[in-house]
Amino acid sequence: AEADIGYSGIEGDDGGVEAKGGFEGSLRARLGYAVTPEILLYGTAGGALKNQEIEAAGSSDENTMLGWTAGVGTDIKITDNVFGRVEYRYTDFGDKDFDGIGKVKSTDNRVTFGVGMKF
Repeated sequence: AEADIGYSGIEGDDGGVEAKGGFEGSLRARLGYAVTPEILLYGTAGGALKNQEIEAAGSSDENTMLGWTAGVGTDIKITDNVFGRVEYRYTDFGDKDFDGIGKVKSTDNRVTFGVGMKF
């Protein structure tokens, strides 16, 4: 199992509707296959959530959106205890009604790069 938590300060505007991100996170299972002793390919999937603020025509509302996430990645051995990681994940945070604004759907495509350590 893996979990992550982060903050997205991303902001967007479309036709007078402004969206602002906030805290987000996920809890996922991960299943992989060691192609070589140095390279692990894996798939990951689980639940995701994020805080979303929407403003339009003088109305403003903030909600926690719940959805799912799935992706693929690779861990590459650098030393016996250190590895590099590249991962792609698609996240669908679902639909949520925002007061005075209506229904909002939120999705995310993300590529991340990282370095990890084994203990």
